[in-house]
Amino acid sequence: MTKKRSPPPPNPRTSDVKEDRNGTASSSTGVFAAACPGCLLYVITLKTNPKCPSCNSIVPSPSATKKPRIDLNASL
Repeated sequence: MTKKRSPPPPNPRTSDVKEDRNGTASSSTGVFAAACPGCLLYVITLKTNPKCPSCNSIVPSPSATKKPRIDLNASL
């Protein structure tokens, strides 16, 4: 009598998480974490519906708030 082996646990999908040029991980699922301006908490929200689950205020996307880089060594 032999025991049947159970299938191995599924491997975590690493293809969903990609690394940006800045070295931060971004998810392709459309979810981001940011600070809510209404209740001042960090929340995880959807890119399609960026509302805070606590106070329902709109959470700005971190990619929309990036400041442009200024090259101080550029010649005019």
